[in-house]
Amino acid sequence: IMMISAGPDGTVNTKCNDTSAQGDDRINRLTIAESINRETDRLTHVLVSAPFETLPGFFFKGQPGGPITDRSGVPHDPAKAGIHLADVPFVPLRNRFADLHDMPGSFAGMVEKCSRIIKEDAARPRLIEISYRRKTVSVDGTPVRAGIKALAVLHFLLVCQEKGRSPVDQPEAAARMNRWLAKAEFIPLMHRPKAITEDEIRHCLNDLRTALKKTGWAIPARALTAPPFTLQIL
Repeated sequence: IMMISAGPDGTVNTKCNDTSAQGDDRINRLTIAESINRETDRLTHVLVSAPFETLPGFFFKGQPGGPITDRSGVPHDPAKAGIHLADVPFVPLRNRFADLHDMPGSFAGMVEKCSRIIKEDAARPRLIEISYRRKTVSVDGTPVRAGIKALAVLHFLLVCQEKGRSPVDQPEAAARMNRWLAKAEFIPLMHRPKAITEDEIRHCLNDLRTALKKTGWAIPARALTAPPFTLQIL
């Protein structure tokens, strides 16, 4: 980190610039900032307007020495350079890992421990609650709006997976789901899909992946089985 400074409101401003953060160094600084910074803190990056950002011999706005000539022989006045401090988005990992509320004693140790916790999280069954009445699917209590048809597709695939009989492809899924829909009395009759095609299954899964992105759980692309889950129908 080039500089960590506390603002008047107690926030932390972590600055990285081209001079101190090239290539892998910049990645390392971002990783450290994600680990230490809070949601109210800032990770910023210094941006320089063209052509000064790639102009050899340019160091700072208004530097002495007169105009700088580029590779084409065109002169540029450093006083006219535009300097902007841009905010870099980051994930405040300390919200997930309690140990990060204290400064880590070892970066390697922190990476190892956090990686282990993330692996455990991925293996933990998520509670999936489908409500046709509310038109929502909830992942560990986080509700997401979805259409009845999308909910039915998800419901059907999860039930098949629970029974160990997941369809091998979307044509099989469509054929089996149409038979399942004929007996799906738990879906409100006025909203119950009468039939579904493999294209509709594909579209529903794509919509669900987008909607469920913020929950960190979804049926992966080009797959018909989900990560570990426990299913409840409300």
